Amino acid sequence: MKIFREGLKQELKSMKQDMEELPKDQRKSSMRVKKQYLDRDQHERVSLFSKPLDKKFSLQFHAVFEPILLIGLCRKDSFLRN
Repeated sequence: MKIFREGLKQELKSMKQDMEELPKDQRKSSMRVKKQYLDRDQHERVSLFSKPLDKKFSLQFHAVFEPILLIGLCRKDSFLRN
């Protein structure tokens, strides 16, 4: 995940360097348009990258904690019966 985020930061830096090569009067409008495009593109890529990770985490979380919760509920029931 860290490498992925670093790649996104590098793209932004590269875009800014490209903008510095434009004439000063064109930079502001071009920068705004390119930044909006880059933000949308990066947001979509982050979403595509993180969805499988979120799903995997959720499955692992439930696999670990559901048995623990069930054991705790069983112990609570047996404690209340006594």
